[in-house]
Amino acid sequence: MGKTDNQNTIITTAVTNDLPILAAMLSRLFDSSQYLDDVALHHLIDALCKLSTESMELAFSNREPSLFAVAKLLETGLVNLHRIDILWRPVTGHLLEVCQHPHPKLREWGGEALTTLVRAAVTHKREPPLSANQKLQGLLLFPLSGLSQISHNDIRQKQLDCVLQVLQQVGDQLDQGWIHLLDILAAAATELGDNLVRTAFQCGQLVVTDFLNVMPCKYYKSVIETVAKFGTQAADLNASLTAVGRLWDLSDFLFQNKEKIIKKMELQYGTSATASSPSSTASSPDSTAFTVDDLWLLLFSRLGDLCIDTRPAVRKSAGQTLFSTISTHGSSLESDSWKLVLWQVLFPLLDRVKTASDQASTEIEPEALKGNILIHHTRNTAEKQWAETRVLTMNGVARVFCARRSCLEKLADFERAWNLLLEHIEYSAHSRNAEISVAALKSLQDVVKMETQVRAGSGEASSKESVVVQQPRKMLLVGSSAPPPDLVLWSSAWKTWLSIGFDSTKPPTPSHDRADTYIPSQSYLKTLMETFPLIFVHIHLQFNVTDLQKWACVAEQALSVPIHGQSTPFIFPTDISVSPLQKTVLESIEQIIKTVSLNSSMHSMYPELFRHLFKFTSFCCKPPQYGSIKTKTVNTGQPVVTADWISISLVPFSEKCLETASSLYETVASHPSVIEHQVLPNFIEVLREPLSFKYGCPCQLTWIRCIEALLKIIAAGLPLARQHKTAFADLWAVLTATIEDFLFPKSPTPGDLSVEELQRDELYDIKVVELLNKEVLQYSASLPREVVAAVIEILNKASILSSANSFVDLESTKRLRELLSRRCFQILVEYSFAGNDSNNNVASRKAVNALLKRCQEIIVKFVQDDKLSGQCPLTRARVTEMLSVLKAMSTLIGSLMKSKSTVDRQVWQQIIDLYPHLVECTASSSSQVCQTLRETLQSYAILLSPPSQSSK
Repeated sequence: MGKTDNQNTIITTAVTNDLPILAAMLSRLFDSSQYLDDVALHHLIDALCKLSTESMELAFSNREPSLFAVAKLLETGLVNLHRIDILWRPVTGHLLEVCQHPHPKLREWGGEALTTLVRAAVTHKREPPLSANQKLQGLLLFPLSGLSQISHNDIRQKQLDCVLQVLQQVGDQLDQGWIHLLDILAAAATELGDNLVRTAFQCGQLVVTDFLNVMPCKYYKSVIETVAKFGTQAADLNASLTAVGRLWDLSDFLFQNKEKIIKKMELQYGTSATASSPSSTASSPDSTAFTVDDLWLLLFSRLGDLCIDTRPAVRKSAGQTLFSTISTHGSSLESDSWKLVLWQVLFPLLDRVKTASDQASTEIEPEALKGNILIHHTRNTAEKQWAETRVLTMNGVARVFCARRSCLEKLADFERAWNLLLEHIEYSAHSRNAEISVAALKSLQDVVKMETQVRAGSGEASSKESVVVQQPRKMLLVGSSAPPPDLVLWSSAWKTWLSIGFDSTKPPTPSHDRADTYIPSQSYLKTLMETFPLIFVHIHLQFNVTDLQKWACVAEQALSVPIHGQSTPFIFPTDISVSPLQKTVLESIEQIIKTVSLNSSMHSMYPELFRHLFKFTSFCCKPPQYGSIKTKTVNTGQPVVTADWISISLVPFSEKCLETASSLYETVASHPSVIEHQVLPNFIEVLREPLSFKYGCPCQLTWIRCIEALLKIIAAGLPLARQHKTAFADLWAVLTATIEDFLFPKSPTPGDLSVEELQRDELYDIKVVELLNKEVLQYSASLPREVVAAVIEILNKASILSSANSFVDLESTKRLRELLSRRCFQILVEYSFAGNDSNNNVASRKAVNALLKRCQEIIVKFVQDDKLSGQCPLTRARVTEMLSVLKAMSTLIGSLMKSKSTVDRQVWQQIIDLYPHLVECTASSSSQVCQTLRETLQSYAILLSPPSQSSK
């Protein structure tokens, strides 16, 4: 037994010593296979494949396989590359089987052998060269693409490493082989993990950056598809974002090399590559003949697909790239291609984004809850993230319509596309997401601005009466007489604006769930009202009274919308008197007025325009209520109150409307429609309420604005009222009632007014009295008697110094309006002495009666107060008033005696009845009163017996 072991040991040692020699001999044996004929070579390869198959079967039973056959297949293949077509299919076919084996060692050797053969085959020097043998390219790279069917990562890594080396070594020589390489990269982009995706994407970037110029144009569609797939893969976010950038690089390449690509296509297909009708299979990379526009459409389609990716960053990057590409390179598209862009790219994208946004979850993202990743609260839910995508998409499509209007309007179905876009905008404008709704309105602004911008660029807007609009806040002055050719489009935009306006500003019903109440923001409403001028510039020639009423309804509802209490510090300005929304409405009003003034056919709208201005003016005292929402009102500059909903003060806005209305009336007061529709009486009636409140108005300066407006419109309107007596029949009653309410307001004078403020207010009272004197009493002969009587009664009432306490102090004296009382008394005296002046006869008779009645009241009151005053003299104002009465009596008696034949007997009786009261005044402690009283009593000498001429 021991002898046998020694013999085996000697044999094993001998064999081991001879192994290198045997290995070298085997290598030379397989190296010499290059000298075998084709049949013998096939037998050798077949034998090696069988041996390898046996090793593979052993490996299935967990036994260590032999790698000899795989290694020798590689050696045989390397030494026979000069007759590659003989051995390639059987060798690579078997190696593909080895690469699928579950044993890692065997699989590794199979992958290494196959990739080594491919690298050696593509770099082998041969005639004709590889670049001229397209069939050979496909033959060599086909096995490499076959590795894409294998799921083992180690094999796929070797495959991608081999692809990278092939690109680096012979990428500029490939033609038919590109399809296999691109298929490999496309498969890797959708199936592999992050590490393999990075390697594959490295190859893809190399293709885009280095080989597009040398690649046959028939593979451009495959390149676009492959890069787009890297954008959709979810393994590596950075690769996806970079892939979007590579798509942008592809667009630059197509734009910059358009002529070269067209020539290459013409050589390849023998037809024009600039055909106006792009291929119907533009979105398919497998179509053979295609145009340059087909490439653009495919690029846009794939970017559109990326715009609905599940990752917000990819969506945002893809959206920005898509619309930037269309904006920058859209000029390369033929006219008919824009139809496909609209109906195959843009509108489907809007639909898909809208659907995804509506279905997005409102739950906070898990990453935000964990706190591992900082996510802003405006992006911490899927709904908010999709809102950003929706805004980007909608604004992008609107910009396309704006920038490419000249191309799109040539399409037969442009009107349908326009209306569909407006539908999308309207739908988004009704969204409760503030970001989406405001962006929808801004998109509407973009699409309605486009006509003006196109005209500005083409020089069509050269009319001296037309003004080009570049910004929504800029005033639009429209006066061109020719109607726009696309009125239907702008009418649709106007209807869309009205629909958005009515629905968004509609107050919630009382039965509506308070927790679910949606109230639009001030930013939204401001943007809504900013959009109107941009639409109005196109529809002004067809803008009628009904349209004005609809606009005013939307504006009124928008102005009544409150804001949330927490938003108040960010809404109320400190340096302007009106809110941004109110300022926008005022600008729209100004534009409408200018447009109506410039177009004679629109002058009939003046009464309706005034009616809405009056409505806005009335908000200073009666602000509109927003449904059943309970609000508190905060005026500009006041401390912010705490409340759920707060109404912004409309007083500054109302005052601006009042100023606008009064200025407009001064300009158009004589227009027939203004006269016919009783604009002046209605105007005065609107002013009556704030003037009667006076100091009781929410803002202390409101009544001043109102009285200034009243003075302006009376000065402009009363001359017309005297000319058109029938049309202004209702004016006088309203005017006298308003003036009386103003001079004798319901609210008391505040106690904290300074002397200067009291004097200022009294001057306004005097201005009103002077206006009555100049515009009414001066024309009393042509006015109704009741009007003159009402004016005299007002003057009579205002001529008295009144106080609740007979013994007033100095501060109270300031509020007695001494100057007003004196001026009213003077006017009464003046008209009492008018004599036989036919123009003032009516006013004179009324004034005499009123004067005597007032004198009696003043004298009687003075005597009573003087008796009760004791050692405290009456105030200077009371004494001055008494002196004025006594002087007026002396002058009146002398004036009446000059025309005694026409004086009524009742007047003489009133004078005589005053005599006893004058006698009572002789006991006054005031020397000034006594001295003046003597002169008055002396004038009574002529009345000791009634004159015979006054027997009537």
